[in-house]
Formats: sequence, C-alpha cells, structure tokens
Amino acid sequence: MKTLRPALLLFVVPAVLVWLAPGGAAALVYDRTGVLAGQWWRLWTGHWVHFSPSHLAWNLVVLCAAGGWLERSRAGLLLRFTVIAAPLLSLVLL
Repeated sequence: MKTLRPALLLFVVPAVLVWLAPGGAAALVYDRTGVLAGQWWRLWTGHWVHFSPSHLAWNLVVLCAAGGWLERSRAGLLLRFTVIAAPLLSLVLL
C-alpha cells in the first residue's frame, strides 16, 4: 500500500484543492472549445473538477478502490494508467 500513497496524492489533493478554490474550476474544467483552441491541459485537469460534494466524494471512493486494486496488481500502474487514460477519455469526448 506504500506505493499507492504518492500516486493517490497526485489525484486526491488537486481535486480537493480545486473544489475548495473559488473560481479555480473555470480554468481547469474540460471545455471542448478551449481544447480546440489549444488549451490542452484541460484534457488532464478536467478530471479534477467536481460540481458537488457528492460528485467529489463518489469519485474519490471509486479512485481509492480502483487505485488500490491497480497498485496491488503492479506497483506504479495507477500513475501510468491515469496519465495515459485521462487525456484519452477526454479525447474520446471531444
């Protein structure tokens, strides 16, 4: 479980900080027009934006469960998977 902590912190802490920061979500949310205008960071950062406390809580529950499973399968897999999967999911939505 040691290897899970650093990877989870890279996802949990920004999501909570974005939730707490007033107006912070506007610059990070997935916005199709913004992505097409060259704001490529939105392909990754849009996954940190949550629109309600329950949305944030449920996503964190699933992240912890799935992340724990991935890390038990192979250490470092959570980080590699999310770095690749986050923009791919966003591109599919594009």
